[in-house]
Amino acid sequence: MTDFDAALERLLTEPGFARALAADPGAALAGYQLSAEELAVLTTQLAEGVGAAHGVELRTNQSSLAGMLNPLAATGDLLGLDQAVPPESGLGTAPQRGLGEAPAAGRPEPGAEGQPVKQGIAPAPQPEPVLPEGYQTRVDVDGDGSWDAHTLQATAGGGVDIQVDRDGDGRLDFIGHDEDADGLVDWSEYDRDGDGRFETRMYDDNGDGWMDRTETAGSG
Repeated sequence: MTDFDAALERLLTEPGFARALAADPGAALAGYQLSAEELAVLTTQLAEGVGAAHGVELRTNQSSLAGMLNPLAATGDLLGLDQAVPPESGLGTAPQRGLGEAPAAGRPEPGAEGQPVKQGIAPAPQPEPVLPEGYQTRVDVDGDGSWDAHTLQATAGGGVDIQVDRDGDGRLDFIGHDEDADGLVDWSEYDRDGDGRFETRMYDDNGDGWMDRTETAGSG
C-alpha cells in the first residue's frame, strides 16, 4: 500500500484524521511521502463538499484517482465545512523537479537579464603609442623665420602630434598633426589669441609641407 492509499483510507475511515487534515493539512500529512499532485487531490476532494458517500475502492493506478475520491465529499459534509479550504493551504508550493530544458548545442547558457554569458579571455590592453624611432621635424609657428621649441606626442595609428606653447603659460598654442609620421604637418590647430581655444585650422592639401588652406571658427 502506498502512502497515498494509506492517507486516503484514514481519511475515509477516521473522522478525527479528516478533521485534522481540514484544520492543518501539513501537520496531518507529515510523514507521508506524497507527490504535489496527490497532496492537492486529498485537500481538494476534502473541501469540495458535493455528492453523498458511496463505496470506495483503493486505487490500482494513477488514472483512477478522480473516480475514487468523489466519496470524500460526504466526509466534508459530516465535518460541517462551510467554506472550501484552498488546495495549497499549509502545504506550500511543490518544488520544481528535473534539470529544465537543455541549452542548444554550441550556444552558452543565458546570463543575467537574458544576455549570453561571455566566454573566453578578455582582450589584452592596447599598448601605449610610441614615437617612431629616429623621428624628427621642425616648425615655425609664428612665421618669424626661427624654429620653435616643441614637444612630440605619439598617437594611435602611428602618427605624431607636434605641440608648441609659445608663451610658456602651460597651455598649448599650436598642435601640428603628422598623421603618417613623415616629419611634415598634415593639418594643424592654432590658438592665436591665447584664450585656450583653438579657433584656426590649417591644412596641407598637397602634402608638400606647407599649409594651403585655412579655416577659422564661425567661418563655415
